Amino acid sequence: MEYEQIKERLLQIEKIINENSPDTQIVWDASKEFDEIVFANITIREFAFIIEHVEPELNNDKVAQMVVAAAEGRPLTDVIQLSAGAEAAYKISHLRKAQKISQVELAKEIGVTQGTVAKIENVQIPLTVDVLQRIMTVLGEAFTIKPLQNNLA
Repeated sequence: MEYEQIKERLLQIEKIINENSPDTQIVWDASKEFDEIVFANITIREFAFIIEHVEPELNNDKVAQMVVAAAEGRPLTDVIQLSAGAEAAYKISHLRKAQKISQVELAKEIGVTQGTVAKIENVQIPLTVDVLQRIMTVLGEAFTIKPLQNNLA
């Protein structure tokens, strides 16, 4: 599906869910369709991470953009703006997985524990510029801190 089709269908699904009792078959079917659209190329963990770190809340437009980006193999941060720390964590996780590097392997390369890498990827500990530089060196990528947009909606 194209972006406009996805966005329109998400709006229809939202309307069905909002206008019907939660325990009805129509809501069950709409919820299932939402899951099929969104989670075809986005993991539940990835979606939950974005929801936790995006401001303001996601709307159907942004979710549709995310679905298209994921289907095209692009990182969700191409269409969703996160804080610099959350975006760095997301990029590290995305690049590491794309390069099929385990957390253990990355940790060994940068001189930290696997647990530290997991906490960095989950924004559970602050990421220093020095550690970010070592990680990006191993992953062969740059990280650019983007200015926040005035209107993130």
